[in-house]
Amino acid sequence: MKKLIIYLITVFFIRTSDAQIKVSTGGNILMCKPTNPSNTVIIGNTTPLYCAGKLQIKNNNLPSLVIDQWHPDDWGWCEISSANRLYAKHWIVDFFGKQNFYVRTDGYVVSKNGYFFFSDSTYKFNVNTIVNPYEKLMQLRGVTYQFKPHAYCKDCITDTLTDSATTQPVRYGFIAQEVERVVPEVVSTIEDSTKAIEYTAIIPLLVEGIKYQGQLITTLQNQVSQLANSYSTISSYQTQIESLQTQINTITNNNTLSNYQAQIDAIQSQLNECCSTQNILKTKTTNTGGQNYLGVDKNNGFNIAKAELYQNVPNPFNESSVIKFSIPESSKTAFIIVYDMQGKQLKKYSLTKGSSQVLVAANEYKAGMYLYSLIVDNKEIDTKRMIITD
Repeated sequence: MKKLIIYLITVFFIRTSDAQIKVSTGGNILMCKPTNPSNTVIIGNTTPLYCAGKLQIKNNNLPSLVIDQWHPDDWGWCEISSANRLYAKHWIVDFFGKQNFYVRTDGYVVSKNGYFFFSDSTYKFNVNTIVNPYEKLMQLRGVTYQFKPHAYCKDCITDTLTDSATTQPVRYGFIAQEVERVVPEVVSTIEDSTKAIEYTAIIPLLVEGIKYQGQLITTLQNQVSQLANSYSTISSYQTQIESLQTQINTITNNNTLSNYQAQIDAIQSQLNECCSTQNILKTKTTNTGGQNYLGVDKNNGFNIAKAELYQNVPNPFNESSVIKFSIPESSKTAFIIVYDMQGKQLKKYSLTKGSSQVLVAANEYKAGMYLYSLIVDNKEIDTKRMIITD
């Protein structure tokens, strides 16, 4: 009986005193400070209490664990999971012995199936295509780097919890301050004033930059194709030019025309020597009258048989050539006139009486074939050809 009385007295004091652990009449276990019962940890089946902070473990098809904390600023802590090992796992999601998701102490987040981000069009407004994506990408600098020890451990000097600098893995990424100058929208300043990058936000920039580069490549390919077609046309013209040049060279190297001209000149000279003023040769019959082959004017019988024009030497030539001639003393005027093959007059050389010569400079003409005539007292004495080469 005495023991029963002691037990009842103890229960009475537990149920009525300001205890930190209480069992409520509804079956809930309450843990709170007596001076502030709103700071409550509730374990059991109950409706959540909207108080300054609480932990609820429930079994009524709501979340198994609820941690709720009201904070006066943006950087309050709702939950802390602390460990003294870099590779310790936190917030493990286990499915029949397979850990499909967890967060490591060193900050790595491991997920077997990746991540999804809300991106539905119904959540967005003011949607615009990225402007000048390629220029922005060209200003970004990709780097390799290693984390310093205090990136993992606050105020670490000699790092006993993290890997040493020599064993830190080499990483690829950007420098947040550099990215902020180019694309400030993907950089955020966090609680301790350090910078963080939303790396996934750079993906659309890469996509638009690659599209722009693809369009540029297509444009350049089209230009190359046009140039190739133009080159093909030019090559065809070049082939024709080379064929014509070959024909010209063949004609130039063939001395048949020169031989014929030399024979004609020799016969002309012999005829001039054997014929006198009184022995006028038979003239070439024409309806309009005029000059004969030897330079005899059949209209007035004036004999200028001693006027002669010789083939230029050398012929062909590419620097200079000499044209020799003979003009009677009784002549009043004498010229050598150069024509192109269409009959256009190009140059006129004034001559002196007697035997002399004219020097023809190749640089005064374009490469090609020309005619030059000896004109004495307004009468054509003879005409010959000369060839200028490149």
